[in-house]
Amino acid sequence: MIGLSIGLTAFAIILYYYNYQKSFDQFHPQGDQIYRTVMTRLINNEWVSERPDTYPALAPVLNDQIPEIEIAQVIMYGGNSGTLMDFSDDPLDQDALIDDLKVLHADPQFFDMIRLELISGDVKGLEAPFTGLISSSSALRLFGTTDVIGKTWSEDEGDQYQIIGVFKKWENNTHLEFDLIKSYESIGARHGIDFHRTSWDWDRMKVYVKLKDGVSVKTVNEKIRDIISLNKPIKDGLILEEFLQLQPIQDIHLRSDFEARSFLASEYNRVKGLLLIGIIILAIAWVNFLNFQFAISLEKLRSVGIQKSFGAGFGYFLKRQIVESFIINGIALLLAISLWQIFKPFIDIFAGVPNSFAPDISFYVNLVAISFIGLILSLQVPFAIFRRVEIPNALKGKLLNTPQSALLIRKPLLSFQWSVSICLIIAIFIIHDQMDHLDSIDRGVNIQNILVVKGPRVFDYERFSENPDFIKNRLLELAGISAVASSYDVPGGYTICL
Repeated sequence: MIGLSIGLTAFAIILYYYNYQKSFDQFHPQGDQIYRTVMTRLINNEWVSERPDTYPALAPVLNDQIPEIEIAQVIMYGGNSGTLMDFSDDPLDQDALIDDLKVLHADPQFFDMIRLELISGDVKGLEAPFTGLISSSSALRLFGTTDVIGKTWSEDEGDQYQIIGVFKKWENNTHLEFDLIKSYESIGARHGIDFHRTSWDWDRMKVYVKLKDGVSVKTVNEKIRDIISLNKPIKDGLILEEFLQLQPIQDIHLRSDFEARSFLASEYNRVKGLLLIGIIILAIAWVNFLNFQFAISLEKLRSVGIQKSFGAGFGYFLKRQIVESFIINGIALLLAISLWQIFKPFIDIFAGVPNSFAPDISFYVNLVAISFIGLILSLQVPFAIFRRVEIPNALKGKLLNTPQSALLIRKPLLSFQWSVSICLIIAIFIIHDQMDHLDSIDRGVNIQNILVVKGPRVFDYERFSENPDFIKNRLLELAGISAVASSYDVPGGYTICL
């Protein structure tokens, strides 16, 4: 029972993590009709990239040329904006200078596709440039109240935005997490051109589509595969091929590391591999339990023979064994759930799971179903023994007439248990070796003795941009620093595409 409980606990912990990873974006109404476009790029017939970033001009083409698409919307989203924002009229209020908000640029029509719960205001105002909505949690953090419609914030490039609404952040897990919504039209207004709508060169946008009821995604994928090549102006030079496909919104969280093509580099494969290890651990626990059941059944042979000689039928042994197995497996399940609850806070910290996350009903259903399968398995060995053993042999403590009959039956069980254990050990070594291999791959950047530091944020952007060497020269004065360079992002950070 203890061994079975440990196996179930290990499986419950892994199943909990798997449940968390699979819980993203399962809450959207008609979510099975919502997709994100993914663009695969080849240059001179060689694969270059596969990612969700694409061109702003793609959305109107999809709306006009693909009748199976109900709506296609372009957005700009990349997690933290990195833009310094001032939410106070007081220039000395440093707490109001924020650069860690997650920002989404979107048109109001985007929220016809993706549901947004408003506390106040209206998304229709996003049609005008330099307007935005703020989450209730961010409003409380920055203003101390959610009554913020009409308030403004300024950005380090000099633009000022007006708050036109407050929304409630999704409590469910999602790949599209944002604290602030800016009008998509602000992008063009900020630069004074409409390339945010018409560009076939600026591939920094993401396009989401909603298919009409009953439409097959396979049919749409066939139609949109070459749509970029058919509509994008041809330029001389490299032979560029760009193919398009749709990705279900529920798959985005686990299937967004497109650039990583090795098996264990994919988050989806990591989670699946971990679940497989959990199943192997559970299989070992089951086989171990069956071996114990077999040993206990052998010890009961004489008592079985005596009871049979007094007229006890198979139905009697069946009922007794069902009750016994039900009690053992039930206690093992309760112990496993209790241990999982005890370890949950540590698992959340180790695996990066928010402590507010609670698994859905499928988690408990799967655990009960697994335990029921274990219950059925635990009945098979005693049934086979008690049903087939003859009274004379049972009174002698033997299964059959041959003295080695018990060994002949138990040997395959022990062999299987050892085989499964060896498979688990080999799998763990392979996974560990592959992860070491991935960590040791030459990524084209010499990172020896290099530190990445977050530079200071100053609101006077123009003043700082005129003298970028000031900070570099000050850093070079420190002992031990031989060179200083600046970059827009950390090298290699772009490979994970949100």
